[in-house]
Amino acid sequence: MSTTRRGTLITASEAEGVSEAAEWSRWISGGRAPEAGDGNGFRTNWADDLELLASHGVTEVAITLEWARLWPTQDRMDDQELEFRRNVLRRIRELGMQPWAVLVDGSLPGWFAEDEGGFIDDRSRGLLWPRHVDWVGEHFGDLVGGWIPQREPVQWGLWGHLLGATPPGTQRRQDGYKAVTSALDADLQAWRLLQGSAPVAVMHTARTLHAEPDNVKARPHAEWLDEALTEHWSTWLSNGAAREAFDQVIVQLRSAVRLDEEGAWSPHLSSTETDSKIDAFHRLVEHAGDRPVIAAADLAGVPEDGTARADYLVALKAGAVEAGATGWWQTSPIDGWHWQHGRSATPGLFTADREIRSEPNHAWDGPNTAPTD
Repeated sequence: MSTTRRGTLITASEAEGVSEAAEWSRWISGGRAPEAGDGNGFRTNWADDLELLASHGVTEVAITLEWARLWPTQDRMDDQELEFRRNVLRRIRELGMQPWAVLVDGSLPGWFAEDEGGFIDDRSRGLLWPRHVDWVGEHFGDLVGGWIPQREPVQWGLWGHLLGATPPGTQRRQDGYKAVTSALDADLQAWRLLQGSAPVAVMHTARTLHAEPDNVKARPHAEWLDEALTEHWSTWLSNGAAREAFDQVIVQLRSAVRLDEEGAWSPHLSSTETDSKIDAFHRLVEHAGDRPVIAAADLAGVPEDGTARADYLVALKAGAVEAGATGWWQTSPIDGWHWQHGRSATPGLFTADREIRSEPNHAWDGPNTAPTD
């Protein structure tokens, strides 16, 4: 892995809180998620935060072009928000880092997701989404060095339309399958519109799924979910509609989960384990073809005891390199808001007070090539 590719991803809701115009706003007001406030204060501290990242060797920064903030209603664009996002991208460039833009990162405008049916509505996906992608390309294309249409869209679709844990909160398998196919279609639409302006990456989830041991009723749930989350995407990318699409692949490494006979998720292994994450990552790398693959991870759930975080990142990065990763991104670089855990989650290399963790836990430290023995 080249030491020049040291990336990070700043999620709008985590760093800035939830937009009042986003569908998550109603979800929070209904008591279904913790209050977000201003996230970790990036909206105020963004210039210093970017300098902090640059001073620690980051060369690529992805930020969310928050749709709900840019277009709080379907017929009204926020000029101040447009200028703010452009200023952030411009400053990333000035600091010598490559700016990446994420169009959707787990949050959608309420008017799109609720009033117009969101991505699973054929008309909204086929008309409103391409219109927005075109608009974003026109207004940010001169500053963007890379595009990510959606962050982990298949996982987000399943969370909201199968497990009911996120908006819109439905729990029907047919909706879950529709969410998967719609997410892939939306990603492909965005690639067609943005290709040629800058590299376009598809971002997916690497996660191992297990049925509860000796539970015959749980096994079909695990098999169906593995097909929806992993196999469907892999076939789509390597031998399906997207086989000639996308310039890069970004894979977020997630902890393994166990499914019970109702299809509910629970942790299968500790968040500090690496083997299952690398196994899941390897399954996806095999389908990337000649596309460069970036491995991404955060520190959520890893204890701050001694060198635990540093050891975890070094082991995970070494495993990802050996499995074929050509780049490494630290997601959630600064602690902020989490849709399940509020402010108690600590996934960042830096605390919400911008203090680096006590141990040398940089995601960009450690081996940059695969071990030789």
